[in-house]
Amino acid sequence: MNTLRRLFGQKQSAPKKTSGPLDTHQAEKLWQEAYDFFRSDNKKDHIKAVEIALRLIEDGPNDAFTKSKLQCFIADIYSQKLEEHDKAIKYYQDALESDPGNSLAGSNLGFVYLNYKKDYESAAKVLQQTLDRGVSSAFVRESTKDWLAEAKQKLGR
Repeated sequence: MNTLRRLFGQKQSAPKKTSGPLDTHQAEKLWQEAYDFFRSDNKKDHIKAVEIALRLIEDGPNDAFTKSKLQCFIADIYSQKLEEHDKAIKYYQDALESDPGNSLAGSNLGFVYLNYKKDYESAAKVLQQTLDRGVSSAFVRESTKDWLAEAKQKLGR
């Protein structure tokens, strides 16, 4: 609970704890609940989605791919819904640390640097690294290329 208070800077109720790790059914049910909260227009629901994702990281499946996916989801909430871009950057970086092949996290991190932080050097670096690692999704690959070109243009390259 103290971690949640530090993250949100206010008192929050922690997600309900069960005893021990979540089984697959529980994890899938919580993931759907988090996604439903994400789709809401209510800021409190967005915070609930973050709380659930944090719980899934702590008590859910313990593999780098799942952890990275959840960290990217949290970053998306901070960036797209809560407009807390510094927190989004932290979670995109965590997602890349958990799974360096998470091209969506790399692409979105570059986008935040480019469009919200106006840090064109960091944007270009992250976007190039993402492309260098390989991007399987055509949409993510083309978006990443476009944002890299924009960052380079802003840098005069």
